[in-house]
Amino acid sequence: ITYRSDRDMNDLLQIFVADLAFGEDGAITGLRQEYQLTDNEHVNWCPFWHPDGRHLIYATSQVGHHNYELFMMDIENRGENAPQRVTHAAGFDGLPAFNADGTWLIWTSKRETGTSQLWITRFLMDVDAPAATGK
Repeated sequence: ITYRSDRDMNDLLQIFVADLAFGEDGAITGLRQEYQLTDNEHVNWCPFWHPDGRHLIYATSQVGHHNYELFMMDIENRGENAPQRVTHAAGFDGLPAFNADGTWLIWTSKRETGTSQLWITRFLMDVDAPAATGK
């Protein structure tokens, strides 16, 4: 699973993933192992899995609190590759989601209109490359 948390109580949300622990009956009994993916001075939130189960896309204030952008991270190489920026527009970009096969990305943006609108684009990704691009 993936989620965001404010463990430091400083209003800066960080992204986590965890492996679930299951009982013999198949019920979730807790977390087996947890990994913190971001540890920075930004608000990171709304993580969403790419269908490959290896990449996470999320919104972040890394560019600025006035300009949230979407970034993507390869969780298998989280210590080796920096998150890659996916959107490049003035204003808010957030709440990302992929279709079932990961070929389309939908998100909410305030670009161009200044009001929240849904945007959708074909999503092309080379999982062996360090960067993912949505255009």
